[in-house]
Amino acid sequence: MDGLLNGWWRAFTDYDTKVMVIIVKTDTKAIDAKTWLAVDKQLGNASEDMKHSAPTFSKKLGFYVDGLDHFYETHPHAVNVTVGEVLQCLSDKPWKSCADILRIFG
Repeated sequence: MDGLLNGWWRAFTDYDTKVMVIIVKTDTKAIDAKTWLAVDKQLGNASEDMKHSAPTFSKKLGFYVDGLDHFYETHPHAVNVTVGEVLQCLSDKPWKSCADILRIFG
């Protein structure tokens, strides 16, 4: 469930923002088939960028256990922050820092 929720959150905030930027930059008065093909290509590139930005976890399990323990010990009031949200900030390519996660979800 946590992975599903985090995936939805990331899709809505990252991908949908890119979609809106592309659409806003497109001259809506002159939308024709050629324009829609160009927009579709840009959206495809945004989708590929998202695939390459997936979090990776190359360290040993103890690193993540210690990171989780430290986060919750340091921020006992962060009861709404899920394990998945903390884990993503511990990944090799974090979406946000643990401090950002605390501000967003805490």
